[in-house]
Amino acid sequence: MDGGFNEFTLIINKLNKLFLEDILLNLRNNRIKNIKPMQALLLRNIEGNPKNIKDSGDFGYYLGTNITYSTIDLEKKGYIDKLPDKEDKRAVYLVLTEKGKKVLEVLDSVNVSHLKSLQKLKIDVKNMNEILLKLQRIF
Repeated sequence: MDGGFNEFTLIINKLNKLFLEDILLNLRNNRIKNIKPMQALLLRNIEGNPKNIKDSGDFGYYLGTNITYSTIDLEKKGYIDKLPDKEDKRAVYLVLTEKGKKVLEVLDSVNVSHLKSLQKLKIDVKNMNEILLKLQRIF
């Protein structure tokens, strides 16, 4: 007997799909139609300090050539710029353009909306995050 673990894995999978669908819907509602939800999440990871391609992929959604393809696509569409490293000519850093920052504004509004919903349900987000981090260690 699995003690409900199968149901847990189905729920996690469904939440991931719903999360990505929600991002897509909100991007489309904001007239951003040429970017995929995973690419929007990649922009979130690039936010702040310039990151090289390897560091940008370390957040888990991208592997191998997928991140290279996505960064090329995001650059062509004007969401990121690539800056050469002054010390290592082989390295390239990724930075957001103004267009990329607008995608993050959409993601931020989605996050605020979901946070309000969680608060209405009296779900402690800090506790929820602690539980999810513990679960992450299992996998």
